Amino acid sequence: MTLLLHDPGRRETKSDPLSLAGGDVNRSKIGHIPALDGIRGVAILLVLICHFIPGGEATKHGIGQILARIAILGWSGVDLFFVLSGFLITGILLRSKPLPRYFVNFYGRRVLRIFPLYYFVLAVVAIGLFTIPSWSSYDKLRTHWASYWFYATNFICARHGWAILAEKKLDLTFLWSLAVEEHFYLFWPLMVWLFSERSLTRACVAMIVIAPILRWLSPYLGQQDIAPYALTQCRMDSLATGALLAVMVHYKSPAEVLRRLGWIGLISAILWLAYVVQSVRFHGYAAGPFRVGGHSILAFMFAAMICLALMGGWTAALMTWRPLRFFGVYSYGIYIYHGLLQAYLLDWFIPRRFTFHTGHIWVGILPHYFLCIAVPTLIAVVSYHLMEKQFLKLKRFF
Repeated sequence: MTLLLHDPGRRETKSDPLSLAGGDVNRSKIGHIPALDGIRGVAILLVLICHFIPGGEATKHGIGQILARIAILGWSGVDLFFVLSGFLITGILLRSKPLPRYFVNFYGRRVLRIFPLYYFVLAVVAIGLFTIPSWSSYDKLRTHWASYWFYATNFICARHGWAILAEKKLDLTFLWSLAVEEHFYLFWPLMVWLFSERSLTRACVAMIVIAPILRWLSPYLGQQDIAPYALTQCRMDSLATGALLAVMVHYKSPAEVLRRLGWIGLISAILWLAYVVQSVRFHGYAAGPFRVGGHSILAFMFAAMICLALMGGWTAALMTWRPLRFFGVYSYGIYIYHGLLQAYLLDWFIPRRFTFHTGHIWVGILPHYFLCIAVPTLIAVVSYHLMEKQFLKLKRFF
């Protein structure tokens, strides 16, 4: 897959992760699609908007309440991450399949991208649990320590509930989505290597069909309410939808794929709009039918969005907007650091402090969000350039 957009007026340097000539982040050896960085930026911003919804009086009445009901829909950003990961990883694997060192190259590059930051943060948390006095009582986090190191956090949460990995000032439940993606990275390369195009397509369709069934069966199996949301097998339809799109555009043009299956994305967008209206009216993540099929609906809609971005036009132009690409390039670090600091940021930057003597608490919501997003973003940028980038230089060996 080749570059879709290029700005000849901008200098390209390998030291600039936003440059088409640079960007060790989110890049394969084959090529780099700038619009997909923007889509990743949309995903991380949705997550941040959801996770930093202010509590207290700011969101109980009037404009603040309406904004909170819209912001909570940002949980869908995780679904967008899953679809995009399924698409990107499958595309890389399909292009690499005929090449030597297929497994070594893939896993080597994944390890260099994911492990340094992930295990650095875990090491910091481990030190904090033994040195920070206010963390001395966080026994739950010590008990399930192995689940963080071996990407089993989603299984622990599904079995015991979110609270099992959450303490007053340290909440590690955000690691569940990283566990789901890591499980995908572990088994999917083997399937791509073993299966033909037709068999891989059938496998994707099977996963898309089976996941909602497992979500439907979850209550009857005695699982926690969050199991359909957190378990890998219950979320594989999002990853498989992205993978199926990658298989299709590997052999056909995005325009042809969208022409044949775009109606599914359109119907999904209409259904999602109906859910948005319901959520704004009643506030929250719907149970029942949406919990069973809603993630599939989102996956189809996001796949159509990716397909549109691949075709160029206004969607690609919007997704290559530099601020969106900036958040997309640093999204991995932003996601990890925002989760680690979430409790502190929500306490430090409460909207009441930014009312500017207007008497309206909702006025403080904008500066609240700005600061809550700016802090983990700044840390992520510094972390990337001081630490992660040094490991990414080793990708030349893979």
